[in-house]
Amino acid sequence: MRMELLSRYLLLPAFLLIGGIVTAPAQDNDCAAALTDKENGRDVCLQKGKRICLRLNARLATGFGWKVTKIDTGKLQLVSESTEKVDEDEAGREIQIFEFKAIAQGEVELELTYARPWEKEKPPAKRYGLRVIIY
Repeated sequence: MRMELLSRYLLLPAFLLIGGIVTAPAQDNDCAAALTDKENGRDVCLQKGKRICLRLNARLATGFGWKVTKIDTGKLQLVSESTEKVDEDEAGREIQIFEFKAIAQGEVELELTYARPWEKEKPPAKRYGLRVIIY
């Protein structure tokens, strides 16, 4: 266990240097990182006690929306969920915002799906996933 923690903390700076882990600049006041569709499938490094915000494109008027489908709530908790309208030129596009707080060290597989809730027999139109490494 001690060796695992030691190697994780020694490897973490190396990943940051070579771009293996996303450390996006914060755009929201309380968030250590503000992530978008571009970070789908990436690893994200987050300090315990800090927050990340996901800002995902959606067209809620069509019935489609993002929903958290996989999370370890013992390590990462959903704190808030909101929507934000985009310019009217964007024909109904909105941003769904999910704010998460790191509450314990470890790794969390976070997954969200984009689907219509009443179409349970159909697979989601999109998936968004991150591996969150909490230190």
